[in-house]
Amino acid sequence: RAQGLRPMKADQCTIGVTFHPPDKRRRDRDNMIAAFKAGADGLADVIQVDDADWVVSYALGEPRKGGCVSVSIMEIGQ
Repeated sequence: RAQGLRPMKADQCTIGVTFHPPDKRRRDRDNMIAAFKAGADGLADVIQVDDADWVVSYALGEPRKGGCVSVSIMEIGQ
C-alpha cells in the first residue's frame, strides 16, 4: 500500500520477482523464493488476486546495498 498498490480487477496477473542480494555471494534460488513467501502473501492481500492465480517469473539481479526484492505486476484479463 505504501508503494501505491491498490486492489486489481483482474482474474489473474503476471508477477516478475527480481532478487537483489546484499553482496556477490552465491545464493540458493529455492531459499530466496521461500523467503519471499510472506511478501507474496502480503502482495496478494493488497492487490486482491490470489497467488494461486499468478503467473510468476523469478530472476537474480545485481547486488544492492542491504539487498532488496523488486516486483513488477501486470494484469491478465478482467
